Amino acid sequence: MLEPVKEALFPSAGNNGIMEIFKADHDMRCNAVIDFCTSVGGFHAEGFKRAVEQLLRHTLDDTDHALFDRNTLILPILALFRHYLELRFKEIIVSGDRLVGAPACWPWGHDLRQLWDRCRRICEEVLSSDLADALDLVGRCVDEFDTLDPKCENFRYPLDRNGQWHTQHLVIGLKNLADVVEKVSTLLDGVSMDISVRLQNSPQPGA
Repeated sequence: MLEPVKEALFPSAGNNGIMEIFKADHDMRCNAVIDFCTSVGGFHAEGFKRAVEQLLRHTLDDTDHALFDRNTLILPILALFRHYLELRFKEIIVSGDRLVGAPACWPWGHDLRQLWDRCRRICEEVLSSDLADALDLVGRCVDEFDTLDPKCENFRYPLDRNGQWHTQHLVIGLKNLADVVEKVSTLLDGVSMDISVRLQNSPQPGA
């Protein structure tokens, strides 16, 4: 039954039948480039955020015909948003530690609560105290993820390690989610940029 599909996708023509993932296209306009980036974590965080924005835009652009997409894409949307938060928190922690002259090490693990506690302390020490309300908004997002997906697994896998179902019945308003993503990412991206500029303008050791 699968033979026609197999022949169409995997022609038996020697090496010509080998599919490659990491292969450049002859048309440069169809290539994406992964390269060294000096902003630790910032490039990655930006990519995950943009993926969230694109998927949300897709599901909201045609609300009359995107029911299946809404109900399937919400899982990667939430997983990607959570991972964006994790990466941006870690990047701000590293940059913030560098700015104050502390040892800067990339934090490991997926505990958003611990990462956010460190990240918020840096925001409060380095930036304006007027950000308290905005930082509280990020904290509420962390609280929700900490309740529903504390180990960065619930939106990626259907079952936990004990064989129990992760996801309960949830109804998620995508317009509200898009608004939260925009507000939270605007704040965190701004914090990241502010610290980056301060680092560039700070005296370099031995200068």
